[in-house]
Amino acid sequence: MDSLPVTDALSYNFFADSPDDDPSVTDLKEDDALRWLVRNSFIRNEFFREFFPNDAVPEYRLNLVDPFTRPHLNPGDVDLLLIDPNNPATGIAFECKRVKIVSLPDGQLKINGAQKVVKAVGQVNGYRALGFHQVYFLIILLDDGRHHTAPNQMFHYATGRQIDEILSTPWLPDLHEEIGVVYIRINQLTGKSIDHCHSISYCIDKPAARREQPFDTTTKIQMILKHPIH
Repeated sequence: MDSLPVTDALSYNFFADSPDDDPSVTDLKEDDALRWLVRNSFIRNEFFREFFPNDAVPEYRLNLVDPFTRPHLNPGDVDLLLIDPNNPATGIAFECKRVKIVSLPDGQLKINGAQKVVKAVGQVNGYRALGFHQVYFLIILLDDGRHHTAPNQMFHYATGRQIDEILSTPWLPDLHEEIGVVYIRINQLTGKSIDHCHSISYCIDKPAARREQPFDTTTKIQMILKHPIH
């Protein structure tokens, strides 16, 4: 339990471990993790706005196939598309992969999904052929830190060499140089569900190159904007 003494008789608790044992954040499938993120006001109001001018109010669409791609063909669906409705010629596409991290009671880390990230590089590179203004590889870290019990530690996230290796773009040597890399970490702080106790952080590790978007791609984005978010 972390607290800040105010007087001899009063203190405010900012963080306390929980005896709950709710499902782990690592149970989220990729699509579910992405949907959880876009419903979060911090992601919509802070993260999305990182990619557009200050006065823009970005819209998003998830899991797009038609009119951009075809089912079962590379690069598959567009996991996340960010759009400035006032400037649809600046569409930003994200291919998303998750890495699951669990901090064990003995202090060790259990990491799953890192190799799938490496294998997905070819799929991400395929996004370039779709013509979007920018393309990003978004790596979502699902970090269950409920077993961190160090005193005076507010955020229970995993650290160490294994995490440093994941948070390093050189481990993706085949990624096209124009494609950016972004990390978002959803940290489950305690045994409570992330719907009740979590922290979120992000890092734009490598900005994507800006390309002139073909008219055909812009027209398709304008078509998408006519349909509401489901």
